[in-house]
Amino acid sequence: MGENLEKVYLSCGSNIGDRQGYLSFAVSELKKSANINITKVSGLFETEPWGVKEQPEFLNCVVEITTNLSPSNLLGALKSIEILAGRKLDSAKWLARELDLDILMFGDHIIETNELIIPHVLILERKFVLEPLAQLCPECIIAGKNISVQQALIDCRDNNRVLEIKREWL
Repeated sequence: MGENLEKVYLSCGSNIGDRQGYLSFAVSELKKSANINITKVSGLFETEPWGVKEQPEFLNCVVEITTNLSPSNLLGALKSIEILAGRKLDSAKWLARELDLDILMFGDHIIETNELIIPHVLILERKFVLEPLAQLCPECIIAGKNISVQQALIDCRDNNRVLEIKREWL
C-alpha cells in the first residue's frame, strides 16, 4: 500500500443463513485487497433488528482498516463483497440480508454525496454500531459531531438488545 493511508471503520452485519460465516467471508475478502490492511476486528455481537423488527436477529462487528482507496472506491469494493456474498443490492433498506457493509468513519473526513455520507448518517442512533466501535476506539472523535465514540454510546437512545457473544471469533 502506498502513501496517504486513512484509518477507516467499517460496520459488518448479517442476519440470513450462516451469519458468522458471512462476516468471516467479508473479513477474508477485505484481507485479499492490496489496498486494504485490517488492523483490528471487534468482538461479535448479536443484535435485535433495527428499523424493520419482523426479521431474524443480526450478527454485527466493526472492522478497523487502513487504506489508500478513496471513499468512493472503498464503497465500490464493499458493494462488490456484498454481491459476492449473494446480496441483492436492489433490496429495500433495513431488511434481512446475507451481508451488509457500511463505512462508519473515514479518517476525520466529512463527506456528503448522493452515494455516500460519512460519518454514517445514523451512527449516533445505532447501538449495534456504537458498541463494537467503542471496543476498538472509544476515544475516537466522530468527525463533525464533536463527540467521542464512548460518549455517543452513553448518549445513544437505542434500546435494542446488543449482546457480545464472542470476543475472539476469527
